[in-house]
Amino acid sequence: MKPSLYTIKDYYSYAKQMLPKAYFDYISSGSGDEETLNQNTQSFSKYKILPRVMIDVSKVSTSINILGHELSAPIIIAPMATHKLVHNEGEIGMFGAAADQNVGATLSTLSSVALEDVAKVFPTSLKLFQLYLSKDRSIAKSLLHRAETSGYSAIVLTVDGPVMGDS
Repeated sequence: MKPSLYTIKDYYSYAKQMLPKAYFDYISSGSGDEETLNQNTQSFSKYKILPRVMIDVSKVSTSINILGHELSAPIIIAPMATHKLVHNEGEIGMFGAAADQNVGATLSTLSSVALEDVAKVFPTSLKLFQLYLSKDRSIAKSLLHRAETSGYSAIVLTVDGPVMGDS
C-alpha cells in the first residue's frame, strides 16, 4: 500500500525507507557543511499558503507562454542528474510528469538517459538542456549541437563545476 505523501517531510521519510542508503545520502545531502542546503531550506520555509475566502477564482489562470510553449503554470523543473538511481524510467519519467502537468523540464548534462531519447518521447514538450562547461570546448559544442538538433528550446548554462557532496 502506497503511503499518503503530503509534505516534504513525508516524501523525505518515504525516500529514506525506499532507497539504498548511498543513493538517499547522495540526493538528500549538500556539499561541505551543507550551509547552502540549510539556507535554501530556511528560505523556502518562509513561504506560506495564504488562504483567501469569498474571492471569485472562476477566471484565474496560471498559464503562461514560455519560448512558444503554452504552459499551465510558470514552472520549469530544474536539472537534476542520474534519475535512474531512484527510478527505472530515469529522466523519461520526470519529463512524463512534467508533460502530464503541462510544465517545462530541464535535462541535466549528467542525465542517465540520452538527450535524444528524451526528445523522441516528448517531441512537443518544453525541453531545456543544462550544459556544464568544461575545458574541452569540443564536448560542449557536441552537446549543444545534439540538443539543438533534438529540439531543445534553450540552454541552461551552469558555470560552476559539478562537485560530489560528502556523505
